[in-house]
Amino acid sequence: MQRTGRHAGISAAAVLVFAMALFPHSVLHADNPAVTSAGDVLQVALPALAVGSTFFAGTEEGQRWDREGTKEAALSIGTTAVITWAGKETVRKMRPDGSDRQSFPSGHTSAAFSGAAFLGTRYGWQWGAPACAAAAFTGYSRIQADQHFVDDVVAGASIALLVDLALVRSKDDPVRILPVAMEKGAGIQITFLDSDSGGKAALREELKRTDYPRFRFNFAFGPAFLKEHDLAAPADSGTPIDLNGFEKINDPVTTAAVDLSILLDGHHELTFFFWPMESKDVGTFGTPASFAGTAFPAGVPINSDWRLYDMRARWRYEFLPESSWIVKAGLGLMAQYYTAQLSTRSGDVSAETSAMTFLPYLHGQLGYRISEKLSLSLEGNGFYWPENWFVDAGLFLNYRMSRHWDVTLGTQVYGREADTSDMSDRLVYRIPYLSIAYTW
Repeated sequence: MQRTGRHAGISAAAVLVFAMALFPHSVLHADNPAVTSAGDVLQVALPALAVGSTFFAGTEEGQRWDREGTKEAALSIGTTAVITWAGKETVRKMRPDGSDRQSFPSGHTSAAFSGAAFLGTRYGWQWGAPACAAAAFTGYSRIQADQHFVDDVVAGASIALLVDLALVRSKDDPVRILPVAMEKGAGIQITFLDSDSGGKAALREELKRTDYPRFRFNFAFGPAFLKEHDLAAPADSGTPIDLNGFEKINDPVTTAAVDLSILLDGHHELTFFFWPMESKDVGTFGTPASFAGTAFPAGVPINSDWRLYDMRARWRYEFLPESSWIVKAGLGLMAQYYTAQLSTRSGDVSAETSAMTFLPYLHGQLGYRISEKLSLSLEGNGFYWPENWFVDAGLFLNYRMSRHWDVTLGTQVYGREADTSDMSDRLVYRIPYLSIAYTW
């Protein structure tokens, strides 16, 4: 079954989104009108190209118009647009520039990735890969224009990719699911078509495969309630600043994270995470404050711009894969890049600092499979060293809808403290969330 293309789409998009996380602040917020205009064009051009390509792609029967492709393009792009619109209207997250509450998820990014993912899945990744690069550029254009946070872009791309996985198949996919009318009812017929890769025999072998690796792409999102956030720059001489005491323009702030897991065998698993956390706010200081070597006056509105990129790699071992009990443990490495910027409303006084920390951590999960589809578990990640620690722990209810799809409801606490010569930063979030995952 030719599914390599759609999975390559996840990989290509993931690499490009991770790369954006490493851009310096000045690049991410360049506010280049030409880049912004290019993103405006691409959010329309990529879906239009996806639909338009179906009229010239051809079919196995020798027809020029891929009618089935047109239906799938319209359905996947339309569904992505509806989900994006519903997300914006439900979440009401303030944009970074404060212009409106339509920040989450990024509509430009979801539209661009919807067109790019369709091209790759339906017609091959010789077309999809460059289209995904253009879609990632579209996401970048929205960040540098100060219209979206990075997690808005991650959410837009993830929504488009998951909808594509659900609704679009390769033009050369040898499986056809067709409605069938019968004398006393109706049903479906699954037809296996011969192909250059071996036809029915090859397909049967593919369906019987149980070898590894196997993959799982997970998209999680939810409201993050800020409980504590204190910073000082430099750590030893800067004024302690309580960002939790600011106005909380976005509280809770809707955030999103993605992870990709590789199941090496029945026990061993590798997982890569990316979780961007960002916020902008306004507040005042009761007394003059020093931040990054700059003096800020009291009683004057201060704009804060804070962001944290949490990137992790983890190995874990499942002790009882055949049991109803879930017992897993592992080790991981976390890299955290964080930056904070303060400026007066007038812009006369401004200062910015950033830091990077690396922490090892321990992982554990204990749960129970209530049924074949439903499981409940406690999961925790953490590491402690004086003034450099983090904890990420929660309770999760997972429901497996099918062989490929599962959803998880969870509530977790995320806390960290990082102390470097440039800045000390301590925060605590409480986050209820929903995640949607695709396994192949």
